[in-house]
Order: sequence, then structure tokens, then C-alpha cells
Amino acid sequence: PATGWGAVTPGAVSGYQGMYAYQPRPTNGMAIGSLVTALTCLSPVALVLGVIALVQIHKRQERGRGMAVSGVVLGVLGLVFGALTTVGLVLGDEDGGGPRRPAAPRGAVSWDKVAKGDCYNPAQGTGDAGRQVSWVTKVPCSLPHHSEAAGTAPIAAAEGGGYPGEDAILKSADALCKPVFDAYVLDDWAVPDGVGLGYMYPTRGSWRASGGAVICVLEDVDAQHKGSLRTDRTTLTPAQLAYLEAVKPLNAAADDIPEDEVEDAPADYRAWAATMAEATQQEAEKLAAIAWPEGARAPGEAMVASKPAAVEAWHAVKTARDGAELARAVQRAEGLLRDSVGEAKAVRAALGLSTGEHPGDIQV
Repeated sequence: PATGWGAVTPGAVSGYQGMYAYQPRPTNGMAIGSLVTALTCLSPVALVLGVIALVQIHKRQERGRGMAVSGVVLGVLGLVFGALTTVGLVLGDEDGGGPRRPAAPRGAVSWDKVAKGDCYNPAQGTGDAGRQVSWVTKVPCSLPHHSEAAGTAPIAAAEGGGYPGEDAILKSADALCKPVFDAYVLDDWAVPDGVGLGYMYPTRGSWRASGGAVICVLEDVDAQHKGSLRTDRTTLTPAQLAYLEAVKPLNAAADDIPEDEVEDAPADYRAWAATMAEATQQEAEKLAAIAWPEGARAPGEAMVASKPAAVEAWHAVKTARDGAELARAVQRAEGLLRDSVGEAKAVRAALGLSTGEHPGDIQV
């Protein structure tokens, strides 16, 4: 509460007594205590002391009425202000609103205004307080930026529709954002090194403003990039989409390579080879069904022609008779898989897809 001197008479606070032709009356001690405690924000004490002082001053004809009145007034104001503050905090906690956020830095927007496809940077001067985000600066994706929003995912509210708690959000955020990323980036070759998957999630105070959703983002905290990473169904031609859907199962199977060496986990490699043989056969059938554009027909057909040998190589891994034969079969199959990268690059270049080689001006 305000405790300025304006409500107190100058003589009372300055100690000035003036010239008296008679012995001055004593100043009531309770009045002094009331004023002092009011100025130190001890409102209840100031109010009690002020009331006692007014009674004593009247009976004893003492000085200090101004101080006592000021103590009472400031004490009442302090109690009222404290009560209003408490009510405001309680209501703010109940509706998830929390305290009002400070004004945004120039050109910035609150994080909950970030939408799918937006590219942005941390707002100038906001710093990085424990990775807590309040403000961001949106920029065209053609300009250097750290982050790009892939979309949002709804968060399950607590019982009664309230804030579910930070721990609950963190436990579910990865699973919530995975389908968002999968739909936004169908071509992971287009994602430069250094870009990772992340999310912005609401605190209790921003729960209502967030609409109860987590924002899934692609972000490189160390470097900036130019261009959008969006390769979803709205940005791809029919041939591009058909190609990416054809190669997706084999790419996923290749990522599941056993962690141990062949001699330490022969059963794991045989099982992996079975999956790879099936995925390679499926890829060949889907690639053969694509209506290739004129410029992509030759590399597309060459890629299809190489698949039977790859399928045979993976079958050889499954049927290897001993450890030495298994190791040789795995080596041959993996060699054909590496060779297929060149075929994939040729098809991608002909289709206008990323070849995984990002030009130098992408990272600045």
C-alpha cells in the first residue's frame, strides 16, 4: 500500500515543535507507534495502535492525533489492499490466468500465437531463463530462423478441466507430437543437421491462453536456417508423395538394425533380414506403380530394377548356414543398401526433392 508522507502533517513527521509560550503537551506514544507500523506495512498493528492512541489522546489531552489518524487510515488501506491482492491471486489461480504478463518486446508476440507453418526466433532481449518461452518474433521462413512450428496437439486436461500439471505434460508431449511431426515432415532428408524436435507447452498461468495444447516445433538452438522444412501433402506433387510413401517402410526397417555385432546376435540379424526382405519387396512394388514424370522415369526404373537383387541378398542372410556365412551375407546386403543411396539421390533430384545435401546458405 502507498505510504507516502502526504497524509501526515509536516509538523508530525519533521519533529519541529515551534515556539511555545507554555509547556507543550506530551506526544502520545501509541500514536507514534501507529504511524511507524503503518509506514512499515504492519497494517493490523497500526490500526490497533491508532485506535488506542485516539482514545488516550482524548482522555489525556495529549498531542499526536494527526499521527494516530494517519496510522488508522494507512492501516485500513493496507488491510483492504492486502485483501484485494489475496482475492486476485486466488481467482487467478482458479481460472489459470495467473498474474498479468508484462508488455511484449517490440515486434514480438506471445508464444501461444505461434501457428502451424510459422517460423520464428526468440524475441530480442527475452533471454533464455531455463528455456522458458514467453515471447517470440515471427519471421518469413525465407529469412534466417531458429524454429518452425509443425502444428499443435491437444493436452488432456485434469479432472474438471483444469491444468494437468507440468509433469503430466512432459510425460505425454513426445507421444503427442510424434504424429504431428510425421505428418508435417514426410521427407526427413529435407531436415538439416542440427535441427531437432521439441515443443512449447503451457505453464499453469498460460493454460487458458494456450487453448490446452502443446506446440510441436522443429528447432536448432545453435544455428539459424533458411527455408521451410514443411514437406506435407499440401506441398508435394503426386509423384513426390508416391515416392516418399513407397520408400518409408524400408527406411524405417533399416533404422532398426541390431545394436550388437553379427557374431554376438545372429538371431537378431536373421530377424532383421526377414523384415528388410519384406520391406524391400514392398518398396519395389510401390515404385513400379508410380506414374513417373518424364525426367524421373529413367532413374525411377533403374531403382526398381535393382530391388530383386536386394531382396535375394536379405533372404541369404535369413538362410545362412553358419556364423561365417551369416557375416558375409550381412556384409553383402548392407553393401547393396549403401549403393541404393546413390539411386535414391538420382530419383530425388529428378523429382525435385531434397538430396540431403544442403547448400551453404541454408545455415548462416
